[in-house]
Amino acid sequence: MSGMVGGLDATETLEQPGNRPDAGGLVAMLSEAVRRLDDVPYAAAPAVVMLARCFHGFAAVGLSSMALYEHHIPRPHECLAVAQECEAISYELIEVIGENRRIEYRLDQELVVGRLRDPMLTRTGPDLSACIAQTLRLAHGLREILDHIARDHTAPAEMREVAAVGARSADYIWSQYR
Repeated sequence: MSGMVGGLDATETLEQPGNRPDAGGLVAMLSEAVRRLDDVPYAAAPAVVMLARCFHGFAAVGLSSMALYEHHIPRPHECLAVAQECEAISYELIEVIGENRRIEYRLDQELVVGRLRDPMLTRTGPDLSACIAQTLRLAHGLREILDHIARDHTAPAEMREVAAVGARSADYIWSQYR
């Protein structure tokens, strides 16, 4: 990284401490994705279900990252790269989990539209600190589950392969936001 301060480094110093409104419901969406991952008992759930929940987690990170990129001033440029990474791994996961599970585990489209139309996103901007904290929790959970699947020799090979790729994506998210 160059000696120039930008992106998240610059924006964190500008955030006002205290309670901020959850503009766009981004923190709540990320918290729900963390809860969904926490509810996955490794031994009891088939790999395809765990991957579908990971798909949901990457979708939440991708949406919140894009909203942060579009609505936070100054613009945290790391967020665009994370959103693109989440989109790429989501397509890979869909190939393995199938269309039915994609529909079952996708983000609620009406809620997404409502979140992005929230006038607080343009007035106060999203709560960057809380979004980043929840994203880091989510990235950690994604990494743990995906590592588990990648090492699970009872899981089909294509699921283990996509899990290994997904674990690297979770690492990438962690590296961008920590």
